Formats: sequence, structure tokens, C-alpha cells
Amino acid sequence: MSNLTGRTIIEALEYAGIEYVLSVPDITTSENVLKPLMEVSPIKVIQVCKEDEGISIAAGLYATNKKSVVLIQHTGLLDSINCLRAVSMEIQNPTVLLVGLLRHEPGIQPKDSSRYGIQIITPILDSMNVPYSYIEKNGDEQKISKIIENCYKKCKPHVILIGGEPT
Repeated sequence: MSNLTGRTIIEALEYAGIEYVLSVPDITTSENVLKPLMEVSPIKVIQVCKEDEGISIAAGLYATNKKSVVLIQHTGLLDSINCLRAVSMEIQNPTVLLVGLLRHEPGIQPKDSSRYGIQIITPILDSMNVPYSYIEKNGDEQKISKIIENCYKKCKPHVILIGGEPT
């Protein structure tokens, strides 16, 4: 199984018309997604202090017809559950979260992880009726632009769980 590549993730974001990436830097995606976004992509990166702040700013950008995604790690998603509930589910903002699963075991579904923090992510999202996708290997990035399109069309959130560190 070959790894995801940061380049193809960025290309999928560009193809989907993403103008902004709101991020709290994370170990899983910093080197090969976040840094190249800041260096060579036309997408603007806004570094935020807290993950829930990213969700709120994404809602403000949506109100001005701007498309964005929030790039965080799973610990930040857990910190942001109430904001995801209020801003994305109840107010129905099209929040797309790219969530790096820090220290995730390759080839293992998140619910089967030996790491408790990763194990509980999908059951929490299921209980909130928040749709999610899991990407881990090369080629999975092709799902991203369609997910973003559907998220904005339906005005609902979608969490994209990134299972391995992109190369």
C-alpha cells in the first residue's frame, strides 16, 4: 500500500475551489500538506489558535461566499465537538474538516485502533450524524473534491480522517 501524497491532497483542494485552509499545525500533515500549501499553493493558509476557532472562521468565510477547509488533528476535533455541533450541524454550515490521526497504525480502521483517542472518533461522529470518510492510501485523495462539493451543496459538515502521514 503506497502512502497518500501531500501534493495530490493539495491538488484535490485546488480542484474543489478551496480558497482558504484554516489550520492548527499538526504532526500528521504539517510537513507534506501544510508547509507546501504555505509555500507554493494559491490557497491561503490561516493559522488559528484553537480548532473550534477554525470552524467558526470557516462559517464566516462561507457567509461571504468563500470556500475553506479546516486542517487539524484528531485531538483538536475532540476539543471542537461542541462547535461542530452548533455551527456545522445546527446552523448547517458546510464545514469540511481534514483530520490527521496522530500516531495511527497503518492499515487499521480508526475504530480498531489501539489508541483510545482515535478509537472513539468514528463512534462520536456516528452519534452526531456527522458524515465522515477515511483516507489512507494513494488514490484516496480523489474522493476529496467530491466530498467538498457535496458538503457545500448540502450545507452539512464532513470529516475526512487522514490515516497515514502523507508523503
